[in-house]
Amino acid sequence: EVASGLTHQQWRVRQSCCLALDNFLRGVDIRHELVEALPSLWEACMRVRDDVKETVRTAADAACKSLSKVTVRICDSSRGDSGQEAIQLVLPVILEKGMLSSVAEVKTISLATVLQISKNAGALLKPHIAKLVPVLIEGLTELEPKVLSYYALHVGAESEELQDKLDKARITASKGSRLMDVATQCLYHVDKGVLEDLVPALVPLLKSGVGLSTKAGCAQFVVSLCNRCGDDVMAYAGKLLAALLHGLASRSSGVRRSYASCTGHIVKNAKQSSVEKLIAKLRMWYLEKEEEELHHSAALTIHAMSRYSQDVVQRHSSEILPTVFVAMHAKAKPPSTDDEQNSLDTLPLWEEIWHENTPGTEGGLRVHHAEIVPLLVTILRESSSWDRKRQAAAGVSTVAKKLGAGLPASYQDSLLESLISVLEGHMWDGKDAVYQATADLLSVPVADDSDGKRAELRRKAVDSMLLQCKKRRYQREALQCSGQMLAALTLDRLTRVCNIVEPILLKKSSDSDSDNDGTPLERQNQRDHLKAAAFSLVGQAWPKDLSTIDERAESLMDCVIATLKSSSWKVRVAILNCVSEFAKKCDVSSMDDTNRSSLLSLGVMLLPAIGEHLTDAKFTAVQSASLKALDCLLSMSDEIQFLDDLDIKQSLYQQLMAVLKLASASSLHSRCTSLIQSRFK
Repeated sequence: EVASGLTHQQWRVRQSCCLALDNFLRGVDIRHELVEALPSLWEACMRVRDDVKETVRTAADAACKSLSKVTVRICDSSRGDSGQEAIQLVLPVILEKGMLSSVAEVKTISLATVLQISKNAGALLKPHIAKLVPVLIEGLTELEPKVLSYYALHVGAESEELQDKLDKARITASKGSRLMDVATQCLYHVDKGVLEDLVPALVPLLKSGVGLSTKAGCAQFVVSLCNRCGDDVMAYAGKLLAALLHGLASRSSGVRRSYASCTGHIVKNAKQSSVEKLIAKLRMWYLEKEEEELHHSAALTIHAMSRYSQDVVQRHSSEILPTVFVAMHAKAKPPSTDDEQNSLDTLPLWEEIWHENTPGTEGGLRVHHAEIVPLLVTILRESSSWDRKRQAAAGVSTVAKKLGAGLPASYQDSLLESLISVLEGHMWDGKDAVYQATADLLSVPVADDSDGKRAELRRKAVDSMLLQCKKRRYQREALQCSGQMLAALTLDRLTRVCNIVEPILLKKSSDSDSDNDGTPLERQNQRDHLKAAAFSLVGQAWPKDLSTIDERAESLMDCVIATLKSSSWKVRVAILNCVSEFAKKCDVSSMDDTNRSSLLSLGVMLLPAIGEHLTDAKFTAVQSASLKALDCLLSMSDEIQFLDDLDIKQSLYQQLMAVLKLASASSLHSRCTSLIQSRFK
């Protein structure tokens, strides 16, 4: 009669029945008839808890609390079969109607009841775990304070760093929740039979669960499930990995971290084919997609695999490590405003993966260069991303420097052909990395070139680089790399170099001010760096075994003398090094009388100009470069009588003695002493 009155049309009757039920349940003895009535009582109390009359709702709340206490007492593991029967009758009603109710108070009392039943029921819960665990995980979002969701929504629009910190705090709180404790206790009763129903219930939560806490909690539960059940999860690993991929593409960094960690645990129990599909997907995300979130997910996932399932990474190293090598040449992202590491900066993760799975950079390249080089070639030729091309070019530089002559000639050819094809294209951000890669690759000696094809390919690379020197953007980098290439090869490109550097060396300050941004000081620094690079290129472009002093050499030396006096210290150092290279490459023994006379005339003009900078105590670099240039010129004095002019000889001697007295660096002092003893006896 009381049960039927709970849904009576008159509110007074409903209220009286609620109060009567509350009094009845407080002192009732647990009988079989009461167990059978529990489902109908729960349905009626849930309905009347949302009554239009406030006094009825208050009475219904008291009745629900008493009903909850009685239910928890009945659903106890100590009651054996009666407890099992009670759980089988009551739990579906609470889960399906109470937990899914639109009334907040009904959800709260239902959740509290489920928690108490889970703690007391023990093994009796085993048949219901597949329904219970998803409800507990969904409850994580329900119990989370709504203000956190509000903050997450508004903070995320202002700062990714704050959003990331807030997500970490929310995930940490969800892991310590009572709901997660109960869900973890259920793991002790999970076996193959339970997995058949549990995994299909977890997959929708991973794919489309609502709320950060629910998704992160579900991922954490799956991790515990893998650690607990081990090989039993293998049959379901493919479905779980497919569901986790949806979350790895999420915009929330917290979800990506949780799912990446979960993936790292699952792969050790997954089938070979599932792991291969996952790796292919992650490679595609990084190499072909532009979204930072996908790059972040790829780094987090492979890092988690390396940390929790390193044996899997080792088995698939030929597929994973080439991508890692390319990724570790990405540019580091700038730090956040509080000098902390940018949350989307994946460079430290890639570097850690590489070093954890290889015997060092050089050792890793020796083992995996057969997979890395083809990937670099493919990116350079086919990738539509300029940033990937820049990373591949930086990777080529590393390969050339670390392996050197150990890099097979066929790989050198394919890399060089790819770099030349990129060099000849239009300009883009980061193309200077291609310049440096080409120069580093050409610095590697080639052992076998019987047909001369490799020499022809290298000449083509030099000519392509010299064309880049005429372009305004990255001009300084192109000049520097051209010099490095000419220094490594025996090529005479002095005429082309002169045509390139002449406009740079003769350009006045006012001619370039309108083409550069920045303050006057910044523009002056840019001009100085450009001139220094131009003079360095001239020095390296002098042909080896120079036996002819023609108009090119004379005009360049005239420019050297004219520029030396009025330039900044950086440009002066470059000019003096250019003179040193010129002197080193002069083959005096092969010169005729006319060329010797021309060389003598140049030396007589150069020596006083160099001597003036010996005593420049303000810049040690200028003094050191002056001593080097003077030593190189005077090394020819046995055949070219530079010091027959007593005025020049006396002036240089006095300047060298002044350097001895004022030199602060020991290297300057020893070099100056050696020069005086050998040339001014």
